Amino acid sequence: MSSSPEKIIDALLQALEGAVLVCTAEGTILQADRTAQDWFGAGAAPGGSILDTLAHGEARTWFEHAQNEERDELPFSSMVVTNDGRWVEATLHPAEDDEVVLQLKTEMSSTDAAPVPHEVLRDLIETMREPLASVRAAAETMALYPSMDRAATTQFMSIVEEQTAALSDRLDAAVAAYARLYRRAGPLHPIHAGEFTTALAQHLDDNLSIDVSAQPMAEEVDARLLLDAQAITESLTFLANRIENAARCTALRVSVERVRSLAALDLSWEGGAVTSARIREWEQSTITWGDSIIKMTLAEILDHNDAQMIIQTDHGDSSIRLLLPISDDMSSR
Repeated sequence: MSSSPEKIIDALLQALEGAVLVCTAEGTILQADRTAQDWFGAGAAPGGSILDTLAHGEARTWFEHAQNEERDELPFSSMVVTNDGRWVEATLHPAEDDEVVLQLKTEMSSTDAAPVPHEVLRDLIETMREPLASVRAAAETMALYPSMDRAATTQFMSIVEEQTAALSDRLDAAVAAYARLYRRAGPLHPIHAGEFTTALAQHLDDNLSIDVSAQPMAEEVDARLLLDAQAITESLTFLANRIENAARCTALRVSVERVRSLAALDLSWEGGAVTSARIREWEQSTITWGDSIIKMTLAEILDHNDAQMIIQTDHGDSSIRLLLPISDDMSSR
């Protein structure tokens, strides 16, 4: 006995990881699971358009080209950026008739990403036991004897301060271990160069007080970059903020071109130059993003993405260039 289309869709809504929405081929939302409702609120309401939720990406383009018979066959996946600035992996699954199932997953929720080994969590718990016990014992003793003399109070306060510092050190060590794991196993995804450049320029424009533009991409650069989009976006936002202050620039331009087997992503500006030595110092700055506990230096992020930074400051248009790998199996559309 075959399953009805409604039962198939209900099963997909329950089984698929991340935010899941059922849409028409034109992008009208028919159903959304609880995760999608939590992520997008009214943006996931039935009757709305998924085009109001997806800002950039090939999945958005698929819905925009609803009448184009040559659009990509399903299922297919791509990275997209939502209107709230979230980079997610979008997968379109075929359903019945004119319906499709759109699955959105954050990079770290992807089942392809290596899970955090239990040793990191276990070691954090074990190393926190002793300082936590000491702090608790000191606090309980002080509560039992509120009239203890000054010398005893000072001694117990010293214990609390020392063990609190120890807790902080243990937590920093766990965060460092997590960052090392992320650098070793964090996911890199293929993302269309033009779409990433446009989304990056929009993100910079939203976070800077100067004008930011994206230079149109030449046809020969029609390739997909292989990178951690969120980390590279936050790294370039960090650099752009430093440049804005140090160079007192009036405008920034984002562009991409192909250099042999690599993609060159350029951040150029009009205004004063910044010395190479100063920019190299920024490589050791720590960068965090979103609500993540990950803390990595700019140099570590570049290394994780197999990216090389080249600084050009000897003429009127200064620039920082990132040489990035191109996905081997997806170098053209």
